[in-house]
Amino acid sequence: EEGPPLSTAEQAAMPDADTVWLTPFDAMAATLERAGLVVTWQEDHSQAHRATAQALADAFAADADYIAAQIGRGALDDLLAAHRLWIEWLGEGRVRKLAVVAERA
Repeated sequence: EEGPPLSTAEQAAMPDADTVWLTPFDAMAATLERAGLVVTWQEDHSQAHRATAQALADAFAADADYIAAQIGRGALDDLLAAHRLWIEWLGEGRVRKLAVVAERA
């Protein structure tokens, strides 16, 4: 997941924000370079991930009562909130899902 680290406001909005580790692409490439690798190919899959997050959020909402009975209303609300943020961030380019190939330099 590519993007600048979450702001304080974004951390407050995202349930379990400590599990979100966004990294700018330049920092990813530099880390790979220090390991002796160079990025030779990349492809953006953000819109496919956005569509998946939307489908999941829709399915969770459709079965909300059943899911809440299994995991609790608070956990369901957090799950939905997290998916809604990912949908928003992927849609506006705040976060990108990249496929990357790195090879030995």
